[in-house]
Amino acid sequence: MQNLFGDVSIADTGERNEFDYYPTPGFMTRSLLHFHPAIAGSQVLEPCSGGDAITTVLRAAGCVVATNDIDRRHPAMTHWNAELAEYWGMWAPEVDWVITNPPFNVALPILQHAVAHAKIGVAFLLRKTFLEPTDDRGPWLQVHPPTRAIGQPRYSFRGSGSDSVSCDWYVWERRPDRSLPPFVIDHVAERRLR
Repeated sequence: MQNLFGDVSIADTGERNEFDYYPTPGFMTRSLLHFHPAIAGSQVLEPCSGGDAITTVLRAAGCVVATNDIDRRHPAMTHWNAELAEYWGMWAPEVDWVITNPPFNVALPILQHAVAHAKIGVAFLLRKTFLEPTDDRGPWLQVHPPTRAIGQPRYSFRGSGSDSVSCDWYVWERRPDRSLPPFVIDHVAERRLR
């Protein structure tokens, strides 16, 4: 289907990839590191690592990354369900950051565990609509609003056309760096090489 400008979009049939697996393009993780450089060189847990798309960029930035993915076909160090509280104590307790692109349908419970677990902060790639104060997210987000947002260009995670909604990096920090702007738009993210 084309819009007035000739852009092709695909209708959302409601069908999702198994385990809601949609790899993160490298430019999005580079955008996060560009606007939040303190992450480089830190200890990171990637609880929904999939095929290591985020992990590869983080390791190139000097991060030591522990990986997990529920899908045993992915090359993660562990294969636990990140929604369940009981597993979070088993991961490296000394992680500075939890950084991931979680399955959107279970993002809230994973985020809640991540915020409780990380020593410094959490960065999640989430739909822009995640901040809507829905019945399940609203009460938690009112108490735990993100400290930063890094706007990303719309990207087709399905490979053709454009998805129905774009995503941003949302950051939660224990002690936010107030010298950084709370909201930035990375309009050149797709050209970001490092």
